Amino acid sequence: MSIRNLLNADFARLARSKLFWASLSVSSAMAVGLCLDFKTEPVLLILVTVLLIAYVLAVFPPLFCTLFAGKDLSDGTVKNRIAVGAKRHEIYISLTVVCSIAVFLNYAVYKMLGMLITSVTEKKNVMSPNHCMQIICAFFICFTLVSIILLPVAALRRRSAAAAVCFIMLPVLIVFEANIASKLSEPETETDTYEYIYGEDGSLSDTEFITPEELLEKYPDAVISSTDEGFDITVSYPNEKYIGGARRAIYGFLEKFLPLGQIMRIPKTDGDRFDAAQFFGRAALFAARSVCATAFFTAVGIFLFWRKNIF
Repeated sequence: MSIRNLLNADFARLARSKLFWASLSVSSAMAVGLCLDFKTEPVLLILVTVLLIAYVLAVFPPLFCTLFAGKDLSDGTVKNRIAVGAKRHEIYISLTVVCSIAVFLNYAVYKMLGMLITSVTEKKNVMSPNHCMQIICAFFICFTLVSIILLPVAALRRRSAAAAVCFIMLPVLIVFEANIASKLSEPETETDTYEYIYGEDGSLSDTEFITPEELLEKYPDAVISSTDEGFDITVSYPNEKYIGGARRAIYGFLEKFLPLGQIMRIPKTDGDRFDAAQFFGRAALFAARSVCATAFFTAVGIFLFWRKNIF
């Protein structure tokens, strides 16, 4: 049984999936409501947008992957496929591809329908290069996201346990990536400015807890600048929260290849200027990073699936 036959069988099962079609309906309905009903309500617009994105990227993927792929990876179906000649890695790759396509279509329906309604109601072209870039990048992000979600499904025998781990794993992953981004954004040095003002008698007012002499002794490289009422002393010192060396390289690597970091790094065009070579160059670089991340997590999933006792 070749991987082509497996893909045909999995796509046929996707076409019959009630959960998939129900999710497309929900995404479509929410996109319509977002563009028509909540356009004049800023607070509701933000709330519904957040809920919709959370559903499309955080609720549907683990729910669908555990139910769709779990049927093959945790139930007796995989035994039948192996019995007719399918290899474990082929089964896993096929399920990864089909689940990724399903997650992307769920996002694309929401995105494209919203753009279409906006274009019709406001009578303007909303298909900008940035929107095209978002859709292209979302395709690759969905593959990375699904390859991570399928890891517990590949490792655990019980589908209910895999589903629980998947739903817990996504918030943990988001917090982990947000923490990495926060640490990487810390500057290497920090600066403080101390203001000193002269009084009416020409003496220096006690405006700071440290005198200029003590400050200059502590920070010899401090910069003194005159003001209308006195002078300011600006000092620079190392930021204790800054991370460097190998640790920073590891954090930077993770930020580039994990899903949230990929979303934050979606390339954008510079205003109304459109450079086709630069546009496709950025898209190609983004795709290459996503493909590498997907290949890595898929390889880990295949390893876990090979070690899994399904008999």
